[in-house]
Amino acid sequence: MRTIGALGLTAAVAAGADARSTMGYNAFRPWQSPAAQDCVYEDFGGARNDCPDDKTLVFETVVDNAGWHWIQAVSLGNGRPFDCYAQSYAQAAYTQDTGKGRQAFNGTGGQLLTFWANVNPGGTLRLVCENVPFGEGILSLNWNP
Repeated sequence: MRTIGALGLTAAVAAGADARSTMGYNAFRPWQSPAAQDCVYEDFGGARNDCPDDKTLVFETVVDNAGWHWIQAVSLGNGRPFDCYAQSYAQAAYTQDTGKGRQAFNGTGGQLLTFWANVNPGGTLRLVCENVPFGEGILSLNWNP
């Protein structure tokens, strides 16, 4: 019995080393200006748009090396669909790679989508969600570092 438990713990630790995760609000970064998005709030760990109009929400993660990386997001709230895409942002060089295209969350909370971007050296991996309606947002993120 102890052997099975130890093997399960080892597998869980190994799987955790391959990916990272965080709640949406922890990775949320104000995009236009902090004042323009002070109505985005934490809800069950996620970042929910409580603004009266649609907002662009940006979520930033750290990766260990350059190359192709995936980022998964889980939607929060029910309502209209909204689009997201992965982005590599190299702060020193001001270059961006918008990855392999957009995908739409269908407006049903709990939907999981996977996005890809080629991260430049020294860059970060971002998820950019545009036209996020009132009451919706991103609950959590997983990515490969």
